[in-house]
Amino acid sequence: MLLRHQGERTGRYEGAAMNQDEKKIKAEQELWDREERYRTLFEQSPEGIVVIDPKTQLSVDFNDAAFIQLNYTREEFAKLSLSDYEAEETPEKTKARIEKILLIGRDDFETRHRTKDRDIRNVLVTVQTIELRGEPYLNCIFRDITEIRKGEEKLKERIEELERFKKATIKRELRMKEISDENERLTKRIEEMGKGRKNEG
Repeated sequence: MLLRHQGERTGRYEGAAMNQDEKKIKAEQELWDREERYRTLFEQSPEGIVVIDPKTQLSVDFNDAAFIQLNYTREEFAKLSLSDYEAEETPEKTKARIEKILLIGRDDFETRHRTKDRDIRNVLVTVQTIELRGEPYLNCIFRDITEIRKGEEKLKERIEELERFKKATIKRELRMKEISDENERLTKRIEEMGKGRKNEG
């Protein structure tokens, strides 16, 4: 009887250990699945994603879109700090912005980035602080909106052109009316002069 109870207890312990192992395996699998999904989204995103060390402003991780949209190779981009391609803010302003983001946790703003070829690109930036190995980092999404801004500029120029045309048309119509009114006055005057001669005759 004692051996039977001992066997039952051993079986329960083994069953509990198996359940713990299964839970651990399942948790590890779920963690791996989440990391794999994140990595897939990270790598395949059409927008540049860069994880930046706020202390050095160097990239610790980035996807292909990040360096491709600035015409760098992966190796070249890995050596760049944020100030190397930031074309609108001074290093001092960039540092101040980073301090603000670390304080409030995120930021959304528009800036300009400089490509390897020295071209300037309009960029919409979304930044959020994340924690890696107990240290804060900046998870940045860089969306190139240069073509959108060019389209808006062309539209603005077209609107201004139409406005100038409208003003010129109105001015011309007013001038035409002035000429028409003047012509009408001269016609009446000539008619009156003609009537006056007939009366004198």
